[in-house]
Amino acid sequence: MKKILFVIFLLTTVLTFQPAHVFAVDNKAQPNGITNCFDYYHFQSVQTIIVAENHNISAGDKITFSGKINNQNNYPIVSGTLYVKIMRSAGFSMANGFDVVDQFVAKENVIIPANGSTNVSFPWKVPVATTSGTYKLVSYFVVDNKFNLLGLSFTDDITGNISEFIVAGQKNNVQFDKAGVVVNKNPYGVASFAPMIPNKEAADVSLKIKNTTAEDENVKVDYSLYEWDSMNPANFVRTTSQNVNVKANSTATTEITINDNTASVYYLIATLNYKDSKSIVGIRFVRPENNRLRLNFPSINNFPIKKGENSTVFSCFHNGSASVQPVNGKLELQVLDSLGKVVSNFTYAGPISGAMTAAKKDFVSKTTLDHFYVLAKLYDGNKLVDQSKLEYDCQKIDPKTCNPKPNVWVYVILVIIILLAIIIPRVISAKKKVVEKTNEI
Repeated sequence: MKKILFVIFLLTTVLTFQPAHVFAVDNKAQPNGITNCFDYYHFQSVQTIIVAENHNISAGDKITFSGKINNQNNYPIVSGTLYVKIMRSAGFSMANGFDVVDQFVAKENVIIPANGSTNVSFPWKVPVATTSGTYKLVSYFVVDNKFNLLGLSFTDDITGNISEFIVAGQKNNVQFDKAGVVVNKNPYGVASFAPMIPNKEAADVSLKIKNTTAEDENVKVDYSLYEWDSMNPANFVRTTSQNVNVKANSTATTEITINDNTASVYYLIATLNYKDSKSIVGIRFVRPENNRLRLNFPSINNFPIKKGENSTVFSCFHNGSASVQPVNGKLELQVLDSLGKVVSNFTYAGPISGAMTAAKKDFVSKTTLDHFYVLAKLYDGNKLVDQSKLEYDCQKIDPKTCNPKPNVWVYVILVIIILLAIIIPRVISAKKKVVEKTNEI
């Protein structure tokens, strides 16, 4: 199953933006320090085992999900985010996956030791307007709000681990019909490749809303637009809203036009609000003329960094666009100690294509480091376009991995003893001189 998901991941993250030339074999020698990204970065290498404490609940109840997040890498994971979607099992299609009724950040600042795990628990209030049926909790895991280690958060089909629960609720509701999404007059499949829309053309998006209730309903639709995906707050563009009236047992459409054309990829999240429930559709499209050089998971291959032993710092990177021609770029990759002093430094300057590539630097530290940073900066020409700074601190990762520190009180006591050893003889000597002078008188 993991191999299948990995192939799908490659197709989604590369073929969505790149023609077939990406998979051509390059027989040219790679520059020193440039290597295969997937020797170091492992998609789906974080796994979750999260279940509902009660598998049968009623609409309006609060449900608690608990379990573990497991790190299958030989290095720790830091700055992690557990993102989840609640999906309805009914209405599945290969083109659109399951219907999404909610999505949210379940836990931030997740830190997991190498080959270790961490506990997680979070609640979800089941909307009163939820329809009866089987639902799924679907997990995604992202590092630094950018790097996908479990599922792709902007998709409903390339997911992480899934657990099911049953809700007893309403019979009818108002929701999006995912099969009725249209982009520039073409049917849009959430699980299909993102359409390419030239910069000179607007993206006209239309969504069908179906009302299976016996009442006319007025619903609010929120449109949130992002560049690339919604995980990184820096990707947010804007939010707009529309009110839509849907007749009883009927359908209606809502439309939005997007003229933005400076990013390589746009991600539109449409959220339909019916009473206290939601229906969510994510729509992604590509602006093929635009480049977007992206980092993809900088990290270290071992922790802590031990004095005199080999260590490797690495970072994947690529051009997330449909451009056939490589872009002239630069990657700076550093390991910094806790005070910001450079321990290891590597720079790659040259062509960057859509193929996922990695830069790596082997180094030997002169000291043992249990608190340090990995800093990666990516440039398009001379313009900084992406960066990531990840902190690796033994106290946060696993205190047992900390290098033993001398007890400060030992130093205090030694200093006191030394001072006493200097002062006491001088005091005694001074007293003797006073006594001698007194005797002379």
